[in-house]
Formats: sequence, structure tokens, C-alpha cells
Amino acid sequence: MMNMSHGSHTDKLNKLVVSLGFSPSNQALALEYLTAEACDDALLNRAEPQNFRGLGWKERSQAIDFLGSIRASGNRSLLPRYVKLFWAIGKSTAIVLLEHNIRADHRIWDRSDLIAILGRPAVAAMEAEHSAWVWNGPPYEEIAWLHQLAGTEPETLEAAQSLSGAEHDNMKVFLAGILLCNAGQEKPRFLKKLLGGNTLADRQAELLLQLNVNSLAAAVPALSQGDRELLADYIRKGDPKAPVPFLSCVRCATDAHSALTAKASNPYLTVLLGTASFLAQRQDPRARCALRVYLALNPMALIPAILRTVPHEYFLDQRSLLTRDLPGGAAIVLLALCGNPVSYVHKKEIASLCRSGLPLAKRLSNAQQYESLCVLLPDSSDSSVEEKIISLLEKHVQAGVPDLRAYLTDTGSLKDSAVQLAAVTASPYTYPTAPANLVFNYRLMAGWDSFACRCAVVFGLVLRARGMGNILRQGGTSVTEKDVNELSKALLEQELPIPQLLQVFDALHDSFYMDNIKANIRNGVASAIQRPEYAAKLCDAAKSGGVFARHTAISALDGLAAVEACAAQAKAGLLDCAGDSSKQIQELLLAILPAHADWTEDFARMLKSKKAAERLLAVGVSRKLGDTLRPALEEALAAEKSAKVADAIRTALGQEGAGSMESSETPDELAARVLKGGKKRKLQWVLDAPLPALHRKDGAEAGEDRRAALMAAYCELGRVGRSDTAAELAKDLDEGDLAALAHEVYEKWLAEGAQSKTKWVLPFAAAFGGPAMTPKLTRAIHDWPQHSRGAIACDAVAALALSPDPAALLTVDAISRKFKFRQVKTAAGQALENAAKELGITAEELADRIVPDLGFGPNGTRVFDYGPRSFTVRLTPTLELEITNDGGKTVKNLPAPGKTDDEEKAGAAYSEFKLMKKQIKTAVTTQKARLEAALSALRCWSAEAWRALFVGNPIMHQFAISLIWGVYEDGKLQTTFRYMEDGSFNTVDEEEYQLPDGAKIGLAHPVELDAETLEGWKQQLADYEITQSILQLDRPVYRLEPGTEQARGLERFGGKMLNGLSLSGKLQGLGWYRGSVQDAGVFYTFYREDAALNLGVELNFSGCYVGDENDTVTVYEAAFYRSGTVRRGSYCYDTPKEENTFALGDVPPRYYSEIVYQLERATASSTESDPDWRNKK
Repeated sequence: MMNMSHGSHTDKLNKLVVSLGFSPSNQALALEYLTAEACDDALLNRAEPQNFRGLGWKERSQAIDFLGSIRASGNRSLLPRYVKLFWAIGKSTAIVLLEHNIRADHRIWDRSDLIAILGRPAVAAMEAEHSAWVWNGPPYEEIAWLHQLAGTEPETLEAAQSLSGAEHDNMKVFLAGILLCNAGQEKPRFLKKLLGGNTLADRQAELLLQLNVNSLAAAVPALSQGDRELLADYIRKGDPKAPVPFLSCVRCATDAHSALTAKASNPYLTVLLGTASFLAQRQDPRARCALRVYLALNPMALIPAILRTVPHEYFLDQRSLLTRDLPGGAAIVLLALCGNPVSYVHKKEIASLCRSGLPLAKRLSNAQQYESLCVLLPDSSDSSVEEKIISLLEKHVQAGVPDLRAYLTDTGSLKDSAVQLAAVTASPYTYPTAPANLVFNYRLMAGWDSFACRCAVVFGLVLRARGMGNILRQGGTSVTEKDVNELSKALLEQELPIPQLLQVFDALHDSFYMDNIKANIRNGVASAIQRPEYAAKLCDAAKSGGVFARHTAISALDGLAAVEACAAQAKAGLLDCAGDSSKQIQELLLAILPAHADWTEDFARMLKSKKAAERLLAVGVSRKLGDTLRPALEEALAAEKSAKVADAIRTALGQEGAGSMESSETPDELAARVLKGGKKRKLQWVLDAPLPALHRKDGAEAGEDRRAALMAAYCELGRVGRSDTAAELAKDLDEGDLAALAHEVYEKWLAEGAQSKTKWVLPFAAAFGGPAMTPKLTRAIHDWPQHSRGAIACDAVAALALSPDPAALLTVDAISRKFKFRQVKTAAGQALENAAKELGITAEELADRIVPDLGFGPNGTRVFDYGPRSFTVRLTPTLELEITNDGGKTVKNLPAPGKTDDEEKAGAAYSEFKLMKKQIKTAVTTQKARLEAALSALRCWSAEAWRALFVGNPIMHQFAISLIWGVYEDGKLQTTFRYMEDGSFNTVDEEEYQLPDGAKIGLAHPVELDAETLEGWKQQLADYEITQSILQLDRPVYRLEPGTEQARGLERFGGKMLNGLSLSGKLQGLGWYRGSVQDAGVFYTFYREDAALNLGVELNFSGCYVGDENDTVTVYEAAFYRSGTVRRGSYCYDTPKEENTFALGDVPPRYYSEIVYQLERATASSTESDPDWRNKK
């Protein structure tokens, strides 16, 4: 074998044939045929037939990817053998192991290569097999080659029909239709038969007839035996002038209305058999009769497939017959054209020929179809743009059409808009893009006149702003504050009441995802309504409107507070909102109120309010005003009953961490204070269940109120954090009892659906659940994001960081470095930052401190005592466990306790060993990831910190001795050294080295090493038989290509084509993320950011649908930019700005090499390139 070891190939082959369900005989054949030095095709005669079509997508992809890896390895001589083997076993169904898609721009194999291996009939059979199973019919472009063969080599297609590897005749039907379509037009088939004509066409016509008749039971299961015989007899007679028989058991289409709803037959078989019959009807009237049956049974499944699949010229030739036979005729063809992926030129031509059906089609159309029909066949009878807009909007409403028309044609004031449109309703799934675009063009000419404003109100009040962005800005994106302000003023001038104005723009606000556009809408409306005459209405809206209305009204009132004529009214309106429970409103007020420093007396009164939300706001405002309200805060703290508010006051006074328990207060008195005001009511869902009792450390039972107060302290905290109050209550309680309570409450919360409103359970469980809670929370963190619960997973990560269990922070650290879901990964990083901040260190320094020693001593050993015997476990330089008994003999594993062992000691030791094995696996994985990151981004330690971590910790010690280290000054490598197992240091020349006291130490990267030094270190490690714990010296190095220093795009991978799922999986596994999801759920970028280097990189590609990435994509260029300068999110269109991008020559060589290395790995499966990729971006 070339470029592939025999053992490696055989192992992978074994796994493949098992996953593909090969029979034992075929498995043996595959191994013999594919591993032999010489190719012996005679062996394939032993192949047992198997249908590969039954394989799942996963198994098919494994085969395709396996062949891709062989192609990438350079061992192309093996590929023909695999193709021949798959063909020998599966015949036509072998296509599923070779191609995902046979479209020309998605193919993996060149058709000519497959023909050279298998011959034309076999390849035609495989392509027909693939296309016959496209449920809505394959596009004509995909099967054009088969039509070409039918015209030039019909015998090849007839031969292909005999090569089916499936039990069904679907492929034969498919090819029969194509053969009959291309059999010639000079004489009808029945006349040719009389004259001794085309016998191939005769055979195909008879085949299609039999398949049509024999498939009736499967195509229409509801048919009675009598109905089935009626239809079979009708098809056999072949008299298209006779009507389709009346059926007793199913409803058939008889006119245009019923054609839209008739679904009496299986849609797939209708498409397969009906399309083949349409292709054959020119040659055989029996096929036309079969077609008429399918057109009556399920026309809206069949007509779109015919439009999509048949040759355009053939369709035009047969159109008149089709519209004659089709219930609803030309109108149904027009409706089927709407949304059909036929080329626009062909669509326009067909529509023009079917214009007679336009009036009926418009009456029957839904909103989207109506819009398409207006574009395909502009109707001169629509007298004006206004009338076109009204007609289109009428199609988008469910009820109240007359009221809608009356409103839009009215010319008076807008003050009664709500009443006039009260009866008009629309589906939440309608998207009136076409009328919105017409309104945009109309108002460019006429401005915001009465009609344009009325349209805007309809879009806002009736259609919930779907499409409204388009009437403000072409394409509906980048709506500006000016756009919104102009429309707001126009609506106010035409007397639209403030509540309806806010309702219109509330809908528009909700329709956008981008924060900047939402802000434009809020600001544009607020500046328009910021007028003294609206003050009273704004006060009402600020108090009783929706969140958008309240937010916008409050912003306007803030401006009016400086206007003398209405200042007092505006101030009263603002302060009246202080108790608003919305987080968004509270944040707005907290931003607004501190600017009014002359309102301090009002803020002091708010500190005494009965509403906790109002008191909390007053505390936040007071904190921003410095010491101005300190006396009032101190007074409020003394009287405050809410733990949450008291915690906020202490923070404002700089008393964080101060005990919440008064000096003379007992724990029971504190519990009583915590439970004041009916706090138990919020806990009733958990208190109703049996809960473990709590005992004090002296054995006395703690009361139920103490237990309830512990939970209430976290419930009232209002955030995921530590509760000082709960800590005070738990001081003298038994830790085992607390853990039992925490687990019981957590399990009860999960059983109740893990609701966000009771997420206080997470920090409570983490604080008191002990080490056993860590794996529970970890499992939940991994599971929740996969079920669209990323937010609660983020809360769980923050809670886990509060746990006293050392393993908990290790888990959070691991999540912060590599996690599939960016939202959770970011939350883990923030949780570490918060924990490090409390200690006054960086997150990386915290990560160093929490590396466990797992009980190993400085010499890297740990003893497990069984009583009469013991075992010593040593950690090897390769981070494996070496176990020896008392006699020094190595044993494979720690034995289970025996009869002569001390039962208690041996049992505990054995359990500790099993736990340690799990912990060491986690620790090694986490630390490898940290060292990989340190190598990629050049993290440096001080000499003191390096010794503490890599010399003092027995696990990191083993990492240290397998790696090559460097001393750095200002980021430049000065010298390299190795840490020896005996604790000394040496150089590449094996001379002793003294580590400088003030040295900055990092992992040396091969991109920094000259060839001699690199080879010297490799040789030294080989001499000492040391295997590196991470890929360092053998790491591939990629340097900047000469002449590209000033380029701002990395085009090294441009044009590479590969499977989108493969690209996505590999990049995300390397720490990259999907870019912003844009229109239609498509994303076009991957990116990663390394904040420590202030660098990011974005890779552009042809795009994938979220959730459907298993298609061929093309890679474009990558750009390096300053991290944090590109906004990301749903429907976010931001890209790296030129001023924030780096020329390739300005990117650190180490980082450049690492990024190229990652992209090489991610695109390794690519076997072809698109040289024209720059023109397709």
C-alpha cells in the first residue's frame, strides 16, 4: 500500500464494512479484495447483493468521508477498487456511498472517472437511482445527461434498468419516462408498432403501463378493490377522451378550487409515476390516461414536480394537453409556478402562455402567490400604485377586508385608526414584502402623505410590522433614527394618538434583532414625541404602556424635565415609574435619574418606599451620587428587611462581605427576620415536599424555619451569587445534612422543569451540595444548551464557580477554554474572572492555583493502604499510572479488596483510586488544552510562578519534563532549556543551565527555532525516550509567503471545496465559532478571538443553513482583526472594518502559524478547488 500502513488501512476498513452492514461473506470479500497487493476483479463475482439505500445518513457519510481520506492521502490507486466493490454488492444503490448530491457543482466524483471504472450503463443506473428518490422531483439540470443518453444511446439506459440494486422498480419507472420522452415525435408509438417501428419504445411503454397499474394500491391506499379495477381498466384502454372514473372512496379534483386541496394519493409516488407518464404521453395515450388519474388525485404535488423536472421544450410542446387535462387548467399551472425553482426566463414564458388563467389564479392565490403573479404577469387593469398596494394587502389579512379598504382609501384624520382597524386581522405567518416595497417606492415620490401614513399604521397595528422595515429603508435593513423620526412626526401631524403611535413602533421595534436598530427606533420616536403638549399622555404611557412604550415615554419625559412649562409634570411622571418591575426600565431609570442631582430628597424618600424595586433603584442612584445620600443609606440599612436590598445597600456603603447577622441576634432570630413578609410563599413549591431535617453540629435538630430561611436567603438574593445571610444561618449546621437538603431541592427543581424564575436553586445547590453536586451541575451545563436553554446553563456555570469543591472551578476553567456553545463558554470565562477578582489575581493565575495534585506527593507517587498490604501508584512522564505492590512488582490495575484486607481501609482506598482515575483524566485533558493555548498565544510565567506550578505540582511536573521551554524578553525568545526529571535544567547542548530569577518563561514554538536547535532538541528527547505531552517540536510550521506582507486577506485556502458539516465540526472543535446568522438562517463566517493578544480572525465561506450544514461549501479568504471590534448576533451584518484589520506582515509569526495550522486541519478533507471563487463571493 502507498502512503498508508497496511495495519491502519485494515483496521479502518474493518470498522467501515461493519458500520455499512456488510454480510459476513461480503466483509471477508472486502478485506481480501481491498488489501491484496494486486487487484483481482474476479473476486467480485462472490459478492452477495445488498441494498445500500436502507443505510442512514451517518453511515453513508462515513463511507464518503473514508474515500475522501484515501483520496487526500495520495493513495488514489485504491479508489477504483472501492468503487468496484460497492458496485458489485449494491449495484445502482452504490451511489449513496459515493455521492451526497449529483448536482454538477456539488459532485465529489467526476462522472468520467466513474465511467472509466464501471462503464456508462452502471453510472447511468446510479444517477437514475439517486434522482428517482428525490421526493419532489429532481431539477432537470441534474438529469440532463440521462436525457442526452436517451436521445443518443437509448440502449445504454435500457441496460441501466437491469442494474438496479433495490427491491423496488422506482429507478426503472424513472428511466422509462426519460426514454419515452426522447423516443422521437415523427409517429405515435401505436402507429410505429403497426409499421414495425421502435421496439425499445414499445418495451418501455409496456413497462410503464404495468408499473402504473400495479402501483395503484401503493399510490392510493384508500382505494377500494372496485375503484382500483376501474382505474386500471381506464389506463389500459388508453382513451384520453373518456372521463376519469368516479371513485367511491376518495375525493378527486374536478375544478380549480378542489385542485388546491385534493391529496388523495401518496405525494412521492404521484411525482414519480405522474412525471414519467407526462414524459411518455406523446408516445402512448395510455400514459396520458395515467397522468390524468394522478392529476385528479394530487395535482399540487405533481404539477410543481413536472415544471421542475421535464425538459422545457417538451413542456411547451405538451402544455396545451396538460392544461386541458388538469382540473383548474392554466390557473393551477400559474399557482404552481409561484415559488417554483424554475429559471425566471422559463417561468415568464410559461406564465405568458397561461395568462388566460390569471384572473382565476389571483382569486385563488394566497398572499405570496399573489405577489409572485403580479411580478410574473403585470396586470394593466390595476389602475394605480395605490390600488396595487391595497389589493396586495387584502391578500394578507384574514378578516375585515372591507374595513381595510375603507381605511386605506379614507383621507381624513388618523385619530380613529384603532376603531377603524379593530375588525381587521392577519395571520402571524404572513410576510407582505411586495406591498411594503411598493409603499417604499410610493413614498419616495409622494412623501409621507395620508395614504403612505395609513399604510404604515396598517403595517404596525394589523401586520405587527412584518415588512414594515421595507417601507422605511430599501431592503428593510439599517433603519436609521432619522427614518423613524420623520415617520413619527408625519403620523403625529395627521393626529395619530400617542398610544397608537407607540403601538406601531413597538411592533417595528420587536421585528428587529440588532440592538443598534432597536436604539434608532426608540430614539427616533422619543425625539418626535418630546413635546410639552404630549406630557400628560407620556406620563400615562410611562406608567401603563408596554415595555417599549414605557421606555420611549420615559426617555421623552427625561428631556421634558428640563422644559419649564412641564418640568414638574415630567418629574412626577419619572418618579412614578420607580417601582417598575422591568429590568430594562430599571436600567434606563438608573441611567437617567443620577443626572438630576437636585432630586436627592426624592431619592431619600424612595429609600423608605414599601416597594423593594423602588428601594433598589434608589440605592443604585445613591451609589452613583457618591456620599451625598450616605446618611440616608445607613438609616435605610438599619430598617431594611429584604436581604436583597440590604445586600445592595451594604455594597453602596462599601461594606461588602459584612455579616448580615446583627451582633445580638441568634441564628433562629435571623431566620425569623429573613422569613418576614410572607417569604415562605415563594418557596411553597419545595416546602410542600418531604425534605431532609437539618441538625446542628452538636446533634440538636434545627427548626423547619431555619431550613426555610436558608432557601429564602438565596431566593431573595435576586442574582446568582453567594448569600452572606445563608452562610450565617449555616455556620453551626451539619455539612452532611446541608448537602442532603441541597440535593433534594435540586432534584425537585429539575422535576418541576428547572424554571428560570426559581434559578436561585443553582447557587444554593452549589454552595451546600458538596463534591457530589459538581458532576450533576456539569451534566446539566452540557445538556441544557442542546435543548435551547443556554441562558440557564450560563447561570449554572456561574453557580458552579461558587462551589467550595476544588473540582468545580476546574470544570468551569475547562468550559471556559473549550465548549461547543459560545454563550456558555463566555459565561464560564466571566465566572472565573469574578472568582479571580475576589482573590486579586488574573483568571489564568487562578487556573494555575486550582490545578489539583490528586493526592500525589512531590515525588509523583501516592500510596493506597489496604491494611495488611499497600500499593504505590506513580504518575509516569507520559501521564499514565504505574502501580506496584509491596514487593515492588508492577500490577496492571489496583485489585479489588480481598478477604484478608482491612474491610474499611481497603474499601475506602479502592473507591479513592477509582475516583482518582476519573479526576486525572479530566485534569490531564484540561491541562493539555491550557498548554496548547499557552503555546499558541505565548503565555509567559515569572520564574517564581513557573516553579510553583511546574515544579511544585506533581501533575504539571510530568508535563514540564516533556516540553521545551524558552526565556523571553519583550516577547522575543532569548534561549531555550529543558526541565529534567531530577530537578535540574539543561540546554540543547546538554549543558547545565541556571534559571534566571527574573526570567519570563514560556513554551518555545518551532516557528522561533532555527533548524539546528530544533533538530537538537528532537534528538535529545529521542535519546531520553521522552514523548511530548502535547505536539510541540513536531508541530507543523507555516511562515508568511514572500510578497504577501501587506495583504489584508489570507487567501491560502481560497477556493477549497469540502463538506460544510466537516468544516464546521473541525473548526468548532479547534475553538472557532459560527459567525452571525443572517437572512434565511444562513451564516457565512467562522471566527475566533484571542483577547490576550488582542487578535481575532474571521474566515469567510459560501455559507450554510443552521441545522443543515451537510452540503458542499467553498472557503474564501480569512482576515485578522482587533478582537472585540466586530458585533456578532442573529441578523447582525457587521464585518471587520479596514481600520481594525491587520496586514499579514503585522500578525505575530507564532499566531499566524497557529491559525494556518488550524485551517489546514479544518480543510484537510478538501479534494477539489474552485478557481473562480473570488467572483462568487
